[in-house]
Amino acid sequence: MTGQKIDRKWILSSIVLLVVFVFGILAKGKIDSLFNGTNIAGKTQETAGGDIVRGDKSTQGDNTGGNKTVYEQQENRQENRQESNVQIIIQQGDERYKNSSQPNLSDPGLAEVKPVELGSFKGANQFTKETVLPDYINNIVFSDGKIAISDRIYDSIFKLRGENQEQKVVFSLSGNQKGIFLQFGLKDLAKQGDNLIYEVIIFTTNNTEKPKKVWSGKIIYGSKDQIVSLPFDATKATSLIIKYSISQGKGNTNRELFFTRAELLYE
Repeated sequence: MTGQKIDRKWILSSIVLLVVFVFGILAKGKIDSLFNGTNIAGKTQETAGGDIVRGDKSTQGDNTGGNKTVYEQQENRQENRQESNVQIIIQQGDERYKNSSQPNLSDPGLAEVKPVELGSFKGANQFTKETVLPDYINNIVFSDGKIAISDRIYDSIFKLRGENQEQKVVFSLSGNQKGIFLQFGLKDLAKQGDNLIYEVIIFTTNNTEKPKKVWSGKIIYGSKDQIVSLPFDATKATSLIIKYSISQGKGNTNRELFFTRAELLYE
C-alpha cells in the first residue's frame, strides 16, 4: 500500500512539472513575438512594404533614421503623385516656351486677366479629353495630326467645329495650375479664296466669383489673325469656357478651329 501511494505521488508530481514546463515555453514564445513584431491577436501586423502597423498609426524608418506616421506617408505620396503628373518639364531657354517665339502673340487688351511669361513656369500638361465636361464632348475632337497655318507646320491638339449659332466647350480644371497657354487658328486650304471668320470668347471661373474674360476677338483666314497665341494667368481657375461661332463663310465645308497649343502651366 505504501509503495502504491509513493508511485501515485511521483506520477502527480511529474504531471505538474510537465504542465509547468509547457506553460513556460508558451509564455516565452509570446514574449519573443512582442519583440519581433509578429502578429498577436490582430493587434500588430507587418505590411508587405515592411511597415509595422499598430492600432491606427504606422511607423517606417526613413533614410535619416526618423519615423513617419501613416498620415505623413500618405501626404508625401500625394505630393509625389502631383509632381509625377507633370508631363512636360520646361527647360530654360526652350523656344517653345518663349513669348517672343509665338506667332501673333495676343495683347489681352481689356481682358480681366493678366498675360504671363511662358518661360517663368517649370512644367506643363496638355488638355485631355477627360477634362471636357460630358455635356460638351460632342463639340470637340481630339487629334494628333499635323496641319499648316500661314505656311507653318503645327501639331493639332484638338479642334472645334463651329456653326452659325454660338457654341461652347467647357473644361474642368483642378485649380492647381498657375497659367494656361492657348494657341488656335484656321488651317491652310489647298484652294485659296476662303473668307472664313471665327468669333471667339474665352472665360475662366473659380465657382466663387463671376467669370473673368480672358480674350475676345476674330480668327480671320488669310490674315495675320489666322492664328493667335494666348498665354494668361489662371491661378485658382476651376473651369475654362470657350465660346465660338462662324460669323462669315458659313457655307464653307472646312470650318474647324484648330488648337495647336492647349496647356496648363505650373510653377
